[in-house]
Amino acid sequence: MDTLFPFEHMLSEINSYGYLVIALGKRQNSLDDKFLNKARNSMFPHVIDWIRAQFANLLSEFYQSANLQKIAIAGQF
Repeated sequence: MDTLFPFEHMLSEINSYGYLVIALGKRQNSLDDKFLNKARNSMFPHVIDWIRAQFANLLSEFYQSANLQKIAIAGQF
């Protein structure tokens, strides 16, 4: 994802249904913030590895709380 700001409401809505939403890329604080730091496609496997590690970590807030059999990835160009 290029930035979070334009998609904040959509991602919050998805999260409100119980989905874990992870946004990649540098946070944009306003629509006037023109610098975009796009996430590379190669980052997605690392995010999946991260949530798997968090799922198994007793100290993580995500311990045993994600359905690792149902992972979706979305993005834009």
